[in-house]
Amino acid sequence: MSNYYKELSVTLSELLSNRYPKIEPPPSGMNPLFLLLNIKPDLVGFAVLNGNLEGDYSNAFNKFREIYAVHSTDWADFDLTLVICVDKGQHDNEDFYENIERDPYFCRKFVIDISEEGDVKTALGHLPFIPLSPEKIIGLRPTITAQTLLMEHGVKSSLAKYLAVPHAKSSDGIISDVREGKLGDLTWDDIKEIGRKDGIPLEAKPKIRIKELEIHNFRAYKGKHKFNLDADLIVLYGANGLGKTSFFEAIDFICTGSEAKLDDKAGRDTKRIVNALKHLDVSRNESYVKTLISGNNGDCAIERRMDDTKNVSVDGQLFNRADILMSFSGLKDELIDIRIENFVRLFRATHLFGQDFQSLTSELHKKSRLSEEIVSRMLALQDYFEAIKKSKEILNKLEKEYEIKNAEITHLIVSLNEVEDEIKQLESSVKIIEQPELVQTIGMKLFDKIVQEKNLNIKKKPTEFNKNIVMGWRAGIEARCGAILKDLNVVENIASKIKDYYSKREELIKNRKEACNLKENITNLGKNIIEKRKYLDNINEDINKSVVEESNLRKKNDNLMWLLITKKEYTQTITTIEKENKTIRNINERLIKLIQEYEKSISDKKVVGDEIATKHSQIESLEKTAKNLAEFLTDVPEWINLNRLERELTDSLPKHEQAVEQAKKNMQSKLDELQTALNNQKESEEYVSILQKTQNELTTLLDNIEKYILTNNCPVCGTAHKSREELLERLKLQRGMRPDNLNEGIKKLSDADKNVLKIKSQFSDAEAILKNKKQEVEKKLNELAIIKQKLRNLIEKAVKLELPIAPESLHPIINAKKEKILNQIETKKKELKDLKLKLTKIEESIINFLKQKSGFEGELRVSESKKKQLSERLEVIKKESLARQVSLGEAEEIIQKEIESNKNIRDKLIKQIRMLRDKSQNLDSELTNISAEININTKELKRKEQKIKESVNFIEKVENSIKELNLDKNISEQKLLLRKENFKNELSRLRSLQNEITNFEIALDSAMLSAILNKAKQNSTYINKKIESLKKDQSQYKDLQVYFFSIKNKLQSIRNNSLKDYTKKYGPLASVIQGRLRTPYGFGKMNLRTEKGDIIIEVERGKWKSIPPSDYFSASQINIVALSLFLSASLTQTWSSFAPILLDDPVTHFDDLNAYSFIDLIRGLVLSEETGKGHQFIISTCEDRLFRLMKQKFSKMNGRAIFYAFKSIGEKGPVWSEEKY
Repeated sequence: MSNYYKELSVTLSELLSNRYPKIEPPPSGMNPLFLLLNIKPDLVGFAVLNGNLEGDYSNAFNKFREIYAVHSTDWADFDLTLVICVDKGQHDNEDFYENIERDPYFCRKFVIDISEEGDVKTALGHLPFIPLSPEKIIGLRPTITAQTLLMEHGVKSSLAKYLAVPHAKSSDGIISDVREGKLGDLTWDDIKEIGRKDGIPLEAKPKIRIKELEIHNFRAYKGKHKFNLDADLIVLYGANGLGKTSFFEAIDFICTGSEAKLDDKAGRDTKRIVNALKHLDVSRNESYVKTLISGNNGDCAIERRMDDTKNVSVDGQLFNRADILMSFSGLKDELIDIRIENFVRLFRATHLFGQDFQSLTSELHKKSRLSEEIVSRMLALQDYFEAIKKSKEILNKLEKEYEIKNAEITHLIVSLNEVEDEIKQLESSVKIIEQPELVQTIGMKLFDKIVQEKNLNIKKKPTEFNKNIVMGWRAGIEARCGAILKDLNVVENIASKIKDYYSKREELIKNRKEACNLKENITNLGKNIIEKRKYLDNINEDINKSVVEESNLRKKNDNLMWLLITKKEYTQTITTIEKENKTIRNINERLIKLIQEYEKSISDKKVVGDEIATKHSQIESLEKTAKNLAEFLTDVPEWINLNRLERELTDSLPKHEQAVEQAKKNMQSKLDELQTALNNQKESEEYVSILQKTQNELTTLLDNIEKYILTNNCPVCGTAHKSREELLERLKLQRGMRPDNLNEGIKKLSDADKNVLKIKSQFSDAEAILKNKKQEVEKKLNELAIIKQKLRNLIEKAVKLELPIAPESLHPIINAKKEKILNQIETKKKELKDLKLKLTKIEESIINFLKQKSGFEGELRVSESKKKQLSERLEVIKKESLARQVSLGEAEEIIQKEIESNKNIRDKLIKQIRMLRDKSQNLDSELTNISAEININTKELKRKEQKIKESVNFIEKVENSIKELNLDKNISEQKLLLRKENFKNELSRLRSLQNEITNFEIALDSAMLSAILNKAKQNSTYINKKIESLKKDQSQYKDLQVYFFSIKNKLQSIRNNSLKDYTKKYGPLASVIQGRLRTPYGFGKMNLRTEKGDIIIEVERGKWKSIPPSDYFSASQINIVALSLFLSASLTQTWSSFAPILLDDPVTHFDDLNAYSFIDLIRGLVLSEETGKGHQFIISTCEDRLFRLMKQKFSKMNGRAIFYAFKSIGEKGPVWSEEKY
């Protein structure tokens, strides 16, 4: 056990170094538990199983629960896991291990192999809390583009582009341009190493994350929808059709400018893509997606609009599609050698797992392989795929052209030979023309030869030979030659097949017999399978019943074992609760007594405090009285003086009052005089006013008269004057004169005014005297009032001080009284001191009471808390007992007996199950063998039937040919060859005869003979030139074949090396991920290999190492394989800094264990990286169960997860809300 602890603790410390694990052995007596691992939020127990698997497991499980019961409060927030370590080489019981891992009760459980053959690190790698890539696998480096590779080998840039870029130019167009020399000299530079830099670095870069996503009028979204994505994990939940996939499409759009499925469907049709991506109810200029990303350089706002999909606004600046994709990938400053289309595919292949990715893997579901085309898309090797495909097309077309040219040359050589023979014959015919007598002789010789041919119907001997007769001979021979050629072709065809014909007939009989036997064998095997399957179904039914019964017994025994263990805890808990209750009662009694004493001390303190306050008040009062006496003693002389002043003022006050009365009389006299003077003044003013008015009227009259003085005669009295001027002067004089009475009146008024002023002055003096007298009286009265107030104050003080109202005798009285008060003060101070001492003692006792009370209350809290925990534990036990359907009151002896009885029954059931499973496995093996035999026989039968069909077709064709010649179908090969030879001899004779006849016919026409000879010579020259041209073309085709073969081989070599790197690096990791997501029962690790550009996926099972999963896995298990392949590439790639990994509904149809495993996988990936700096997972699901599990699991991630629930589709698209957990 110690060896296990040492080995595992070292390995775990190494694997979990970045999570600071706490590794320790369990408390003593906890075997077979040997190690506890604490890496929050996981708490893991490790146990080893030895000889008794079931007993050891049950013991380990119960011990783990016992430890949890002790630490239940501290471990409440942990996720519990029990890891069972077993040597599977010695203890092979996969069914038992599978049942352990599928049991969800209390905690997650895992079984790992710790046999000597196994690798502990590898075994631990399948546990969810172990980091997925502890070896730090370096990401796959994408190769340079096919175009660049070809150019580095001397291929012209235009040709390299035509080969690597889809639709750039067809293979026919490339061949045409090459032959016309448009692509320059074609020389392949076959160097071994090419000095280049792969533009994409290996080192991982800081992650670029999405913080916000804002969708405007895009796909299902109408209006503005803004999502907060500032977390390590974002989960979208909702039924299908509520906008989750549109959410992922929005991210795809802002990153790449398009969407994966539409790229495949619409290709370069941008208008169709835009119309499909924008919301149907809005125009394209209203549709756009915005996002806020964060990286090393801070936050960055990005916006892509539907009316300009090729460009993106980054913080207000425009960038093109390639620049923004490189910016997202963290490659903005790198020189990337990759086409934008392939870059987009690579980006999606490593960041987006959705319906599009799964649709690409249809061949994975059918044939357990990823085709060359799909692999090229996944690994951004599409240009290699395109270039290889075009190279193959070009090679095939060059081969066909070469064969065509070769056939043409062969045909032309035959034609040339014929032309040369014709020339020789024509030259001999020229000699005949030169000797006319030979015509008859030659004609008769030719006729004799024709007559000898039995199959020519020419018997009449001509008397002369002319052109028409000869043409008739030639026509007859040509017709017969045609018939012979036809029959000869048939005979040659039959002759070439006659051996196969007879062998096919024998083979047909044999194959029909064998096919009949195979059918009979397949029928018998099928019947055998049906019988064995029925037997197997019965056995499996018995196994299922036994397993259910055994499982029920195991659960029952687990419950009873739990009861046996928990009963002690239950009894002990009840006893402890009673003990705590007694302690609580005792503490409460003591606390009540203490509180009573405390309240009495508080009351005493109040009484003494009141007494002290009273003493303080009395002392203050006495001290104040003494002070007042001392002060009053100084006031006594003033009191005597004030009495004297009061008497003096009282005596002088009447004299002053008399003076005031006299002043009043004087002022009244002056007032009367003033009134009289004012009356006189008024009368004078009235008199003067009347006189002045009369004078004014006279002046006005004189002014008016002046207007009428025109001569020296007065207009009023008629008196004549010396002149008019004199009259006017007299008028002016008259007007300026004032009457005497007016002058007297004015003088009188002036005297009256002076008299008034004089009397007013006298009146003012009298008034001032009166005022002064009154002020003197008031001053005396005020002085007297002040003195009286002071006297009253002194009297009040004397009264308060209990002194007599006799200031002359107060000195001795005050001194005596003061002495008495001082003595009283001294006495009161002594009493106050005693009271303070008494108060101090009371306060000390109160403090002691409080300390004792606090201690009692602390003890009470501890006891009550302990009681509460015990009560809660008691409730848990009771609920657990109800859930387990066991009685806590059952006696231990009965429980033990029932456990033993159940164990015996269970052992028998296990033996029975094993026996039945052995039978089932044997039957399954037999069925597998029979199925394999049926498959073999079926394949063989199909092969036989195909051979029979081929044989029948072949025989029918040959027999039809034999029938056409009216031959026996059993004709021998010798007879057939003889017939063939006869046809050839006859044809040869006729051809020779035909040539002679033709030459004879030509000889009959000398002009025609000369023309034909010239033409034949021209034909010979032309054919020779044509053959030379064709041989030149053929040589060019051969050179092109070598050139494009070099291109194809190099591209395939680079592509195959990339695939080998991929399978080598990612295969093991994909297998680990698939294992964590739960490999189907009985199957081992997953292996990847390459085959002709495809990637083949195989799984292991026992001795079988190459099983195709498509033949045995369900659709959901195949999806797990696809997801494993995707995650292996996404998690280890280092070319892109883009943190988000987008998983659109990745776990469709997962069972509970798969769902738990997926959640554990994602949680482990998130927790293994620093918050906000690792990968960012965005996952959607329509599974309510999975969503609830994720909320529960990720609730302990301290805000590192965000959940969105999509509820319905409304007028503005998806209706969603953030879910709290």
